[in-house]
Amino acid sequence: MSSILPSQAFCGCCAAPAPAAPLPVDNRPGLSQIGFRIGTFATLREAMLEKINTEAALAPLTTRDGDDDAITVLELMAAVGDVLSFYNERTANEMFLRTAQERDSLLRMLRLIGYRLRPGLAATALLSFAADAGVGVKIRRGLKVMTIPGQDQPPATYETLEAIAAHGDLNAPPAFAPPVPFNAFQTGSSEAPTLSMPPLSIGDALLFFGLGAVEEKAVVALPRPPSGDRLRFTPAVQQPGWWPAVTFAEQATRRLRFFGHNATDGQVFVPDLSLPAGGYWQKVVPNTSFPTGNGWYPLDARYDDLRAGARLLIDCGPGAVPRLAAAVVAATTDGPATVGTLTDTVTQIRLRQIITGRPSPVPVLGSHGVLMRSGEGIVLASDTTSPAPYAPGDLPAASDVFAVSPAPGRVDVFACNAAAWLATATWTFGGGWTPWTSVDGFISSNPAPIVLATGELLVFARGNDFALWVHGILPSFLPWAPLGGPIGSEPVPVNWGGGHVDVFVRGIDRGLWITTREGGAWSRTP
Repeated sequence: MSSILPSQAFCGCCAAPAPAAPLPVDNRPGLSQIGFRIGTFATLREAMLEKINTEAALAPLTTRDGDDDAITVLELMAAVGDVLSFYNERTANEMFLRTAQERDSLLRMLRLIGYRLRPGLAATALLSFAADAGVGVKIRRGLKVMTIPGQDQPPATYETLEAIAAHGDLNAPPAFAPPVPFNAFQTGSSEAPTLSMPPLSIGDALLFFGLGAVEEKAVVALPRPPSGDRLRFTPAVQQPGWWPAVTFAEQATRRLRFFGHNATDGQVFVPDLSLPAGGYWQKVVPNTSFPTGNGWYPLDARYDDLRAGARLLIDCGPGAVPRLAAAVVAATTDGPATVGTLTDTVTQIRLRQIITGRPSPVPVLGSHGVLMRSGEGIVLASDTTSPAPYAPGDLPAASDVFAVSPAPGRVDVFACNAAAWLATATWTFGGGWTPWTSVDGFISSNPAPIVLATGELLVFARGNDFALWVHGILPSFLPWAPLGGPIGSEPVPVNWGGGHVDVFVRGIDRGLWITTREGGAWSRTP
């Protein structure tokens, strides 16, 4: 029966034992500390004692006791090896970012890739000073301030880096978020901020009007939070489409009526003996242009405290264009008034049309015309043949009105409409006014039309993206085209010959910028 012996390659039982030192160095990745010692005092001593048996010259040395001089020398060398091995391991750890402990080691490794740390600075902190109410004091530079330390912690001393002027009113100033667009006339709104608190009281009446609609409100509160004065009213806004450029707000003091308002269905009986019935019923509607030749408008009663300069908002009825008219009282008097069969002594007023913004005069066939925006936001026109302002269509304007004459007997009018689009209409001699048309595209400035020496008609405006845009009207219609930006003002175009155009704007850097067209190409220069 043969014996089965284990293979030496399989178990290694017959292999010579590994020496106690030097130890193999093997570290897996990701360690927080690496091992790099080849031995300690004990392993190095053991390895040298075992080595004695392999040296023939040391065969007579049979003792292994530490009190022997030879063994003592060997142990001293093991101690030196232990110290050197320890520092060698620490040096190896300082050569890797993950295992380095010394700041200087990190600096040296970062310098290998060209990175330089900034020099160390003293700690900084934000200091808050509170002064007595109503008292101002100057805090000098270099003032020492000590912290209140926690338990078992030393205090820290800081010095102010600059002098400041402190005041008790600034002890707790409010902080606000960046401003955002706000529409006080949005449907459902019942509160709005005010730039300055008007002389209002709780219960005062307000009128919101625009786009042919009127709403009456009552003041219910006038809060003054740190964010600014506010106005709270009731009921909430009902009219859709209102926004500040096409809506107005005024304090209402009283309601007046024209003489004859209480006639049947708003009509009065006018005697006329030529008719079989001896008269007829007539609807009395005030002339919304208030021409001076119309004389006096009688009211329904006597108002002793009504004075010149009072402003009125007149509802001219569903059939009038425009329905609302803003006017100012030019003069007052008391006298008899007769409308149909109604006669009474009442206050009579002379009215003048109110306009907002700047008028836009334009030459018309050896004379002139004027385009303007009424006090209720409607585009008005007047000329030498019709000096009293009239409305060429019911267009609510959200900007000033601008007019140019590209040819004799023709006037082109431009304004921003209630949708913030460009609106335009044309008047021609013998043809009258065309309907208002809108050009797609939002604009955020007044339109700036210009007629070139070549007869070309262009309109410039700032878009919602704050860039400069141009739109062609004549000789052919061209859609809006961007000319760069952003710009910080309304454009001002000028033509000084041929098709050359210079458009001047203020940039967002507050400098003057010029956009030029020369030879059909646009360029922009500061």
